[in-house]
Amino acid sequence: MWVDALNPVREIYRAPLVPGSDVEVWHIPVILDDWVRPPGSPPLTWHETYGKTQITGDDGNRSVAEIEIARRLSARGYQAYLVDAFGANPVEAWKSLIIELHEMPSWLQELCRRIRRRMSITKGGETAGMPDVAAWLPDQGNPIFIEYKGLKDKPRAAQEEWMRAALLEDIVSETSIAVVQRVKR
Repeated sequence: MWVDALNPVREIYRAPLVPGSDVEVWHIPVILDDWVRPPGSPPLTWHETYGKTQITGDDGNRSVAEIEIARRLSARGYQAYLVDAFGANPVEAWKSLIIELHEMPSWLQELCRRIRRRMSITKGGETAGMPDVAAWLPDQGNPIFIEYKGLKDKPRAAQEEWMRAALLEDIVSETSIAVVQRVKR
C-alpha cells in the first residue's frame, strides 16, 4: 500500500481527523530530523525556507516535510507534489516536487474544484483547506491527499471541511486521505 512509502515508524491507523470529527483518515506517524544550520551561517529567509520547519531530507540535504513526503511517494512510482498555495516556488532543488492547481492534470483540477464548491468556507482561494501533498499513479488517477502536521500542529477547520467534501467524491476513497504526523524519536 502507498502508506509504506512514507516509512511509518509505528502502526498506521484510521481514526477521526481530530477528536469528535466525523471525518476518518489514515494517521501515519513518521520521524523527520531537524536540519541544523551550520555554525556561523546566516539565518535563512522565508524565500529559502518556504516558511516551513527545515528538516534533513532522506538525501541528507535541507528540506521540508512535505517535499520529503512527495519524494518518498515519487520513488514508488507516484506523481507526487507539494501543492503550492503561495505561487512562489522558493528553492530550486524543490521545484520539480511543487505544483500549483493550474499545473495539475485536468481531471485532478476539476476534482479539486468540485471539492471546493462543496465547502461552505469561502476565504483562502482555490486551495483553501486542500492537503499539503497530492499524489496519483500515472495513467490511473487514484488520487491521494496527505496533510502534514508537525510535532504540535493540529488540523484546521478548513482542512477538515475539505476532507469531508473530498470523501463525497466517487474517485476519493477512505484510503486516499491521510495525515502524516511528525513524531519524536
